[in-house]
Amino acid sequence: MSSHIGLNVHSSPSMSARVTKVLAYQQLVLLSCKVNGPSVEGNRIWYNLAHGGWVSARYVDNLSAVPTCNSGVGNGGARAQGRVSSRTELHVRKGASTSSAFVKDLKPGSVIPLYCKKNGQSVGGNSLWYMLGDGSGWVSARYVDNLSIVPYC
Repeated sequence: MSSHIGLNVHSSPSMSARVTKVLAYQQLVLLSCKVNGPSVEGNRIWYNLAHGGWVSARYVDNLSAVPTCNSGVGNGGARAQGRVSSRTELHVRKGASTSSAFVKDLKPGSVIPLYCKKNGQSVGGNSLWYMLGDGSGWVSARYVDNLSIVPYC
C-alpha cells in the first residue's frame, strides 16, 4: 500500500461509506476483487479485501492481477438490478441521505445495477438505500423496485 499514514477500510466502495478499520502503513492485505467506484484523486478502482471491506486503489500498490468482482459487462461489479419506480427523476446522492450532495438523476423506469444496500435516512418509511453498481452514489430504496436480491454492504 502506498499511503504513508494508514489506510481507511470502508464498508462499501466509497469514501463517504463508514470506516470499519484502519490498516497500518505497508500492511500486506489479500485483495479479492475490484470494482469501479467514485474517483479518488483520479483513480476509480476500489478493491474488496478478502477479510471484508473496501479500499481505494489510489492508496494500494497491488502485487498481482486482481479480478473484477462477480460482475457482468458494464455494471461495475453489481450483483443485482432494480427499476426506478418514481414518477419523476430519481436523485442519486453521495451518501444515504436526502441532505447528501446531489450526484445525478435517473429516469423513471430505468433498470439500474445495484451493488449493495444499507440503512440510511428513512424516506417514506423505508430506511434502505442502494449503492449504484458503478459506485457513483446512493438512491433511496423507496423509489426502486428490486429485480433481484440486493446484498447488504
